[in-house]
Amino acid sequence: LTARKGQLMAVKMDSAWPHPFFTVFDPAGAVIFDGMSDGDSFSGRLPLSGKYIVRIYQKGNAKDAGETHSFKLTITITNKASV
Repeated sequence: LTARKGQLMAVKMDSAWPHPFFTVFDPAGAVIFDGMSDGDSFSGRLPLSGKYIVRIYQKGNAKDAGETHSFKLTITITNKASV
């Protein structure tokens, strides 16, 4: 996703357990959100302009067994004062 510094990004994942997780990386490759420890939704003002990556992945037994699970991922980028 391409976005500008100061814009607001919201990412929300809806899925039954066991569900995948997601991580958000900024254009410099730094993790700005880690769903494994931070939960199923991210909302924040973006620190840099450029291309952001949202990586979706399985962990634990689901990953080891090669399982797949359905999910709905909603991403919003806005210039509003709040998400």
